[in-house]
Amino acid sequence: MTQRLNANTGVGLWLKWTLLVWMNAIVGLVVTWDNMRQDGVLYWLGVGLGVCVFIPLYALAERSLRRRGVRGIGKALTIGVIIRALLQIAVVVDVLAGMVGISVAENVVGAAPGDAKQEFGFYFVTTVVTGALLSVVAWVLTALVLLGMRLVARRRQPPLVTDTTDPTQTTVE
Repeated sequence: MTQRLNANTGVGLWLKWTLLVWMNAIVGLVVTWDNMRQDGVLYWLGVGLGVCVFIPLYALAERSLRRRGVRGIGKALTIGVIIRALLQIAVVVDVLAGMVGISVAENVVGAAPGDAKQEFGFYFVTTVVTGALLSVVAWVLTALVLLGMRLVARRRQPPLVTDTTDPTQTTVE
């Protein structure tokens, strides 16, 4: 009665996306470590819930695309998100997305970092906006991976050859 944990369905799908989403957030957490220590619980709640917003989005997106029959989407999306996580080493993309996130949060919430009355909202909005921008990067990478997978699959298939004497007959060479 033991059931194998499958990363493409059910609980395995949710665990996979929990791991991948938090893996994509790790550099941002390290870079803002001082804020975590100074701002405490409200920072953790705002950032933690902001990151968790993306877990169901990715899990449900993959499940929906699989059900619609988009070939290779699970693999391509996973690879795209892993590449995005590895791109954190070059912090520029994350920093730019974070700057936009802070700017939007300042305008939407009407608070700046350190404003005790708006800390949770500020950090939550900053995290969600930053994550949305970085998700666009991940989806672009996913599209490129999916395109590459399809090009490789086409090259592996034998070409169709048409008999020039009888155009209705097509044979595989």
